[in-house]
Amino acid sequence: MIYRRVDMTLDAMNIIDQLRKTSQNLAFHQKEDSVQKLIPICLPREVLVITNNDVWIGNVYGVDVYLSAQQFEHFQDQHLTIDVNKQAVGTQANSSFQNCFVIQLRAFQMEELDALEAVRKGTQSMFPMPAEAL
Repeated sequence: MIYRRVDMTLDAMNIIDQLRKTSQNLAFHQKEDSVQKLIPICLPREVLVITNNDVWIGNVYGVDVYLSAQQFEHFQDQHLTIDVNKQAVGTQANSSFQNCFVIQLRAFQMEELDALEAVRKGTQSMFPMPAEAL
């Protein structure tokens, strides 16, 4: 069995569904290059600049998820769950929802660490995902 590095709550999926009304091809990336806080933003893939300093950690609900190499080094033994910051969503004045996501962390179990989904560096991840990954 292969274990995913990232998942998404139903609340976050609902926000993604709303964002897809304006852009079908979305991706998550960290808003800040910090290992202190994980606040991902969801952007249209065409405006997201992926560099060789970024690491693709998975695709969840049809959305690619990236961390900086520094963040990945720090969080590689953690499972990430993309969730909704209920306070931020409640104050959104427009439909961008750029500040409404948060990441919940949990440590991987030993058996999970031995069978994690592979990651890809930067631009190596810039190809269509297989249908079974969506």
